[in-house]
Amino acid sequence: GHAEFRVTSAGYFGAMGIPLIRGRLFDERDAPDVPLDAALISASLAEQRWPGEDPIGRLIFFGNMDGDPRPFTIVGIVGDVHDRGLGAPPRPTFYADYRQRPARASEFHIAIVGRSDAAALTTPARRIARELDPQVPIRFRRLEDVVSASLADRRFVLFLLGLFGGLALDLLLFVIIRSQANEQERVEAKASAMTVELRESAERLRLVASVFEHAAEGVAITDADERIVDVNPTFCEITGYNRAEAIGQTPRALKSGRQDEEFYAAMWQALQHQGYWRGEIWNRKKSGEVYPELLTISAIPDATGAITHYVGIFTDISVLKEH
Repeated sequence: GHAEFRVTSAGYFGAMGIPLIRGRLFDERDAPDVPLDAALISASLAEQRWPGEDPIGRLIFFGNMDGDPRPFTIVGIVGDVHDRGLGAPPRPTFYADYRQRPARASEFHIAIVGRSDAAALTTPARRIARELDPQVPIRFRRLEDVVSASLADRRFVLFLLGLFGGLALDLLLFVIIRSQANEQERVEAKASAMTVELRESAERLRLVASVFEHAAEGVAITDADERIVDVNPTFCEITGYNRAEAIGQTPRALKSGRQDEEFYAAMWQALQHQGYWRGEIWNRKKSGEVYPELLTISAIPDATGAITHYVGIFTDISVLKEH
């Protein structure tokens, strides 16, 4: 099966409230120069790979995720994380120590826990980060905002239920009022207008879905944490990843290694300040083939201006490069 590969520090699990179920967390025994690198796995990965068995002490290979094919020794099992939404099942996850696999730690999230409010924590954290490297783009998100975003789809469904419930109530009122001869024309006019409006809304939704499914360009939609939430068929055709493999991953899984960190820092600065980035980039297919693409990324804000999603649209320009 598939599993998410993450590089973390020992303190990450305590900061995020992820419990240790069995074994141990990363500690001083996991130095960079020890013979075998340590790994932690989530409970769902343990159940998926070793149902009914104890995986502690087993060797595991996780492919060539960071240019280092050496195996890991499983030292602990930790709780699952519902990072794709409260209603989605937890994704089996594999954790490596950042000290032993630093190549994967070039882009990272820092979890900050404190008793003060968010502003009291983010202000000094932002200052420290700027002092270390003023070119690195920084984005803070409160845990409450992450949870709120994960509930957005549920709220939308409830809104639709409320909307159609309200329409049903209106229709019921129409039936009652219709018995009154002097109100008949007004009722029929209102019902007709509502029918037209519903038909137009349904047509717009059908059109958007059709464009997404049949676009000649690859399309990927991520949440604010850059986790892919949907892709179209052209994305799968170009990259070689099917929809199930892509969802839950980040676009970093497609990185070819040809662009340096300054390139990505400039990209994120443009997204934060302009709301979009457009340019040429080299990415890697599932097969390992590296190819050039013309990519446009747009940041999608909500009504308050907070970014909730990113949309990437790209075209394989290998043929143009050949000429």
